[in-house]
Formats: sequence, structure tokens, C-alpha cells
Amino acid sequence: MLHNGLLNNGYTEIAVDSYHSLFTGKLPLIHKDPFDRILVAQAQAEKATLLTCDKILTNYPCSVICVKPKLTYQSQV
Repeated sequence: MLHNGLLNNGYTEIAVDSYHSLFTGKLPLIHKDPFDRILVAQAQAEKATLLTCDKILTNYPCSVICVKPKLTYQSQV
């Protein structure tokens, strides 16, 4: 549901590749989580805006929008 909603509203999925991994070596060690670092590197490499609820990522030199998560869960069973 969320996935389709994002795609239907113009958001684009970007696969992680080796080009993005090269950017991680250029990042300052602001955040130690490797997955978050690859997201920042990917945003830099693609000149994209990263949407996140992790305020620490706003300290990186790329376009980051910090959003407040709305936690709701509905079982699909």
C-alpha cells in the first residue's frame, strides 16, 4: 500500500550499486550505521533528496528532509 502510494505520487526507487558505495568513503563519520551512510551516499551521487526521520542525517552535505513518522499498522491477514 505505501509502496504503490509513493510510486503513484512520483517517487522513484533507486537501486544501490557500486557507484554509490564509492561515495561512502567520502562521507564524514557523522553516522556510524552503514545502511544510513549508503542512503546518504546514494542521495549525493544521484543528486536526490533523502527523506528520513533520523535527524543526524541532516548534518551531511546533501539534500535531506527530516520527516516525522506516523506509526500506524494494520494487519493484512
